Amino acid sequence: MAREDTIQAGGIVTRLRPKQPIHSKLIRFITKKPLGAIGGFLIGLIVFSAIFAEVVAPYGPYEQHLVDSLAPPSSKYILGADNFGRDLLSRIIHGSRISLYVGIGSVVLGSISGAVMGLMAGYFGGKFDSLMLRAMDIMMAFPSLVLALAIVATLGPSATNAMLAIAVTLIPREVRVIRAAALGIKQNEYIMASIALGASTARTLFRHMLPNAMAVWIVMATAELGNAILVESSLSFLGLGTPPPTPSWGGMLAGDSRRYLETAPWLSIYPGLAITGAVFGFNLFGDALRDVLDPRLRGR
Repeated sequence: MAREDTIQAGGIVTRLRPKQPIHSKLIRFITKKPLGAIGGFLIGLIVFSAIFAEVVAPYGPYEQHLVDSLAPPSSKYILGADNFGRDLLSRIIHGSRISLYVGIGSVVLGSISGAVMGLMAGYFGGKFDSLMLRAMDIMMAFPSLVLALAIVATLGPSATNAMLAIAVTLIPREVRVIRAAALGIKQNEYIMASIALGASTARTLFRHMLPNAMAVWIVMATAELGNAILVESSLSFLGLGTPPPTPSWGGMLAGDSRRYLETAPWLSIYPGLAITGAVFGFNLFGDALRDVLDPRLRGR
């Protein structure tokens, strides 16, 4: 049983709860949030595959075996082969790198930009807040995929351009959520005390307000990862994402896989399952993370 420390001051004894080790917190998370644990497992599996793709994949992503063109799933090709004789499992494993690169990169860029703008809008208020909200309303008037398509069509198809386009589509939601949190944080006494003591705007924003909005920001970023991967797959499917022959889950669903949908359905089924698993995992983990970080939901 863990020992509890006590502090005695002015005749009052305060008990300090012992700090739980990481494995205890992990076990508690798994038992309390089993669906979140499943989501975390799926995310860990994708990250592991992306990092150790050269070791895990049985073949190279561009390695062709033309004699095994459209080979069905077997012991040699676990998920089958495409029309060029390339192992589908190896290409899906290497394709996880593109999905994570675009997904994480776009969420980092979009969420950081949106968080800064949302904090500023909530802190300054007035005309600046109104102009910021109207600009976000204009951006939200366009569906995310349509706006991303327009940006990528202007910049040209590539993984980096897809990442930038998706980041832009994430900014409006981040601004609105962080702004709402900033409006509540701004009313706290410690913020008013910081301003009264002459703290700079930057210090008030990033030293006092941002840490208190961090829980909301982390939950939003985690939830947006699944959506970013889905949009990247849609762009690649439409030919505006990662150009071939680079393996990409959305690109694997396009092109020849549609031609062989009846004779070789595995060309479409398994990349689609990879996208579904990634989006499902991030959504489950994001929901569990929200319950853990939100004090109003911790008792659920």
